[in-house]
Amino acid sequence: MHDINTLEQKDLFENKILLGVLLVGLTKPAYFGTIPFLDNLYDFFGLGCVIILVIAAVIVKPVTKSRIWILVFYGYIFLITVFLRGDLFHYIGSNFSAFAMCLLFDLWLIKKPQTLVKTFGIFEWLVYINLITVLMNPDGLYKSELYASNWFLGYKNIQIRTILPIVCMALIRSYYLYGKLSAKTIFLLLCTGSTFLLVDSATALLGLVLFLGLLLFFHSKKKELPSWVSLYSGVAIAFTGTILVVIFNIQNHFTGIIEEVFGRSASLSGRTSMWAYVLSMVKARPLWGYGYLTGTEYVQHLGELRWATHPHNFLLYILTTGGIALLVILLCGISIANKSLRSANDTIYGKIILFTLIAFLFMGISESITETVFLYPMLVLGMNAERLSLLKYGSKPVRVRLVWGKHEKSK
Repeated sequence: MHDINTLEQKDLFENKILLGVLLVGLTKPAYFGTIPFLDNLYDFFGLGCVIILVIAAVIVKPVTKSRIWILVFYGYIFLITVFLRGDLFHYIGSNFSAFAMCLLFDLWLIKKPQTLVKTFGIFEWLVYINLITVLMNPDGLYKSELYASNWFLGYKNIQIRTILPIVCMALIRSYYLYGKLSAKTIFLLLCTGSTFLLVDSATALLGLVLFLGLLLFFHSKKKELPSWVSLYSGVAIAFTGTILVVIFNIQNHFTGIIEEVFGRSASLSGRTSMWAYVLSMVKARPLWGYGYLTGTEYVQHLGELRWATHPHNFLLYILTTGGIALLVILLCGISIANKSLRSANDTIYGKIILFTLIAFLFMGISESITETVFLYPMLVLGMNAERLSLLKYGSKPVRVRLVWGKHEKSK
């Protein structure tokens, strides 16, 4: 019976159609949120995917550290929101897809990581469709309540949160299938860079440049990373940057460079004033935070800053949501990921995942980076990096074809 169950699970996790349906069902492009029929369809279908993945998470063994972390992280926010009488409906509606996607990553990374790597390629079309909407509608595809210019994947600064994980998985897939960067993946990178240039997203460009810069500098597929390059060092730099920028406003000493070179104000589009308000919120409830807050509730807390629907800083977002307790839970997840990434730091897979997480942390200095279904799944990916490190390079089967009367090998 044990062998039969193992065989059934293996067949299930090798099913690309099932996995593709779950992935697509949990990932709603921002533009579809403006179309009531598609918006409701995604919500109902997504809830069905959640039920399937929760049942699978209960049944499938072994129970991993990453799965326990997922349940503790989202469970704590749920409980603190209930305890503080927060908007539980909005919390579930805004987070069920990300929660389910975390479980999906955990399950497939245990059972069949190569199926996840290959099937995730369906999301590359989101990058191309989004770029087309940018080219055809330079001033925006549609207007939202907050932003005048939005495209297929949303507002300009938000797009990186979906696109960078797609790029991360595309790079892993390229090395897994071909042992090198494929022409298709290079084209994806060019489209990604073009998108962020066209929409003029400084946050996205800085995050992408950091990610690609680290990858180019440490590009070797077999050479280990130096000990000082780790997720811990990325967290330390991001937290230090938050203290310097958010608390001490170090950017005020570089007003000329920021305004002339980057074309931005030293106030970072009014963020400095907002951070002062958010810090007062954190001081008022440092241990437990406020539970999950909607954009409207942030506006109410931040008084005169009617545009501030989130803290525009990842650390402050964590502290306002769940206080120091949630920060500790997050750091536990980072610790699990760091250990796994260290065991995979001599592979290109481990490096790609690590640099993706570091780029997110860096962007988190001026953005909350939470409005995406892919952020925490990337952390789960890091927690299971050693599983990906077992994948060979260039696994695509070699085919033999007949050319002018002789056999020639081709990939």
